[in-house]
Amino acid sequence: LNFGFMGTFEAGKKRCTIITDLIYISLEESRALTGPLFSNLEVNQKAFMLSPVVGYRLIEGDGAFLDALVGVRFWHLSTRLETQPRLLAGRVAEQSKNWADVIGGLRGQVHVWRIISLMGRGDFGGGGSDFTYQLFGGAGIDVTSSISLFAGYRYLDIKYTRGDFLFDGAIKGPVLGAAFRF
Repeated sequence: LNFGFMGTFEAGKKRCTIITDLIYISLEESRALTGPLFSNLEVNQKAFMLSPVVGYRLIEGDGAFLDALVGVRFWHLSTRLETQPRLLAGRVAEQSKNWADVIGGLRGQVHVWRIISLMGRGDFGGGGSDFTYQLFGGAGIDVTSSISLFAGYRYLDIKYTRGDFLFDGAIKGPVLGAAFRF
């Protein structure tokens, strides 16, 4: 991992919410090759995802809510492969793709104790890709009336096949964060 960033911005009024989710990941790997043709292989992959959605509050009360979500998930993916020479001259291959998926889902939160809450989100979609879905679950603690800390796990799966370009992968792992309310 060269660099990674994930952020979410949310604004809401009454029953409506706008949420923008952003992920940027830059990966790089280099390996010595033992074959006679090339001496080394370098791989660099960058992924950018922007997902604006709108939400509508379906249920609210007693420290809990459930929102319906609909939006778009935009992707930009680029891959670069470079071989270093041995018997053959070095080569470079690069390709990038952009696409967008329509997504829909639900998110909710429930306070299980005065300052402790459980939260979850799930969405699925497609259009540009064959299929994509995302799951998130976590727990939060209200530090003040305007600041919360949370921890959870996120799994974002994508399968995109068009022509000779295939991206079948997942971005997954633990999430630590803070929420600031204005």
